[in-house]
Amino acid sequence: MIDLKHFAGHVPSGAIYDMDINQLRTIVDNSKDEQYTSNALAIVSIIALVAYFESFCKNNFAAAINICPRLLERFLKKRKEIKIDLQDILFFDFEIKDKIGFIVSEELNFGTSKTINSLYQDLLRISPFSSDESKRFDKLLNNRNLLVHHGGMYTTKYYKQHLDEKEISKKYLHSETLRINKSVFYEWADFLDKITDKTRHATKRSIEKFINDNEIELTEEALKSLTYFCE
Repeated sequence: MIDLKHFAGHVPSGAIYDMDINQLRTIVDNSKDEQYTSNALAIVSIIALVAYFESFCKNNFAAAINICPRLLERFLKKRKEIKIDLQDILFFDFEIKDKIGFIVSEELNFGTSKTINSLYQDLLRISPFSSDESKRFDKLLNNRNLLVHHGGMYTTKYYKQHLDEKEISKKYLHSETLRINKSVFYEWADFLDKITDKTRHATKRSIEKFINDNEIELTEEALKSLTYFCE
């Protein structure tokens, strides 16, 4: 694969995400669903799915800045509190032009649909999530948190977050667990595939528009990375 230094791992953020999720799909494909219990491999794959998606959002955001650092001029108008530690500059011997996106994104929160949309709006004028997609992602996060912090056991907090869902009853609280099987994993994986695909294409279009509107000349290496942005 072509070496693209503007991306984490020198590989387009979307391509890394695809490889990670394909591995999870293989794990789940080879697992066995039981009739009345959750699929343990599907559970851990759901947890990993959310982690890989957050990593994609962070890496995609960082790559956009690395390719076109002048995007930060627009970003800083909304985020005046963003600072770069001088120690980070010294750490890289002042060669941070192609790494500045990594440094900035490390300090940002990509943990919810609200924060992701806000960050991408301020930098690229795009929203990875629509209103309906945001609500759906919030449900995935609630499920992930229930699995990680409570072993999937229904809690009072989870019940209050899902009052509109008829399948959740008070009688299930602290006695029944969220059931995760292959089909549940595939449903969420397909959903996030659509979000990542939409986001990487929208990011590329936004960068192209920004450099055209501002008559910016990118380096040859940056142009090459931009060409491979949606790979």
